[in-house]
Amino acid sequence: MGVFDGHSSLDEDGSTAELAKLLDAPVILIADAGKVARSVAAEVLGYQQFDPDLRIAGVILNGVGSERHLEFCQPQIEATTGLPVVGWLPRRDDLVQPERHLGLIPTVEGTVVNEWYEALNAQVEKTIDIDAIARIAAGAGKPGTGASQVFPADAQPKRTMIAVAQDRAFSFYYQDSLDLLEAWGAEVVPFSPLDDDRLPEGGRRISGWRVSGAVCR
Repeated sequence: MGVFDGHSSLDEDGSTAELAKLLDAPVILIADAGKVARSVAAEVLGYQQFDPDLRIAGVILNGVGSERHLEFCQPQIEATTGLPVVGWLPRRDDLVQPERHLGLIPTVEGTVVNEWYEALNAQVEKTIDIDAIARIAAGAGKPGTGASQVFPADAQPKRTMIAVAQDRAFSFYYQDSLDLLEAWGAEVVPFSPLDDDRLPEGGRRISGWRVSGAVCR
């Protein structure tokens, strides 16, 4: 999904752009240079002008073929948009993010993802200016001090038990969802439909189930 993609085709609701503006956070745009050169500057300019209220503050080029290719892209972007190119990633197979289900690899299959992280980390240290990114990030607005409208302000008493299927087949969860259940008084108890032959201890008190999309290789 792109920076302006959200729930609707006509507005920014639910998009990264909306979130960035709510947080008063600068955006570093990842621009695909894989099949273009100077033309990538036009793409970046389009993003910049599409919503002037969005603070695009820098660019990272992805899919760069060589340093010579970079020389065709970076100067034009900086001259056309005034934005700094704070780094680039080369076009290499081992840097392509592994994906399978909805663009994701389950965390229980961490080996493939870990190898990708290691390769990406080594490349980032070489060709991306982390200090420049930190300086851009420091320009974010101060976080609001208002109380969260999602998580309770005070600790809640335990009021129910919810069994959560978690194993190599059932693993697609957002941790925030589990944290939210616990914050509102649920005791979250993991179990494995594949390996367990009974409910978790205290199962008679279980008042709800939470099952992710099943994923089997």
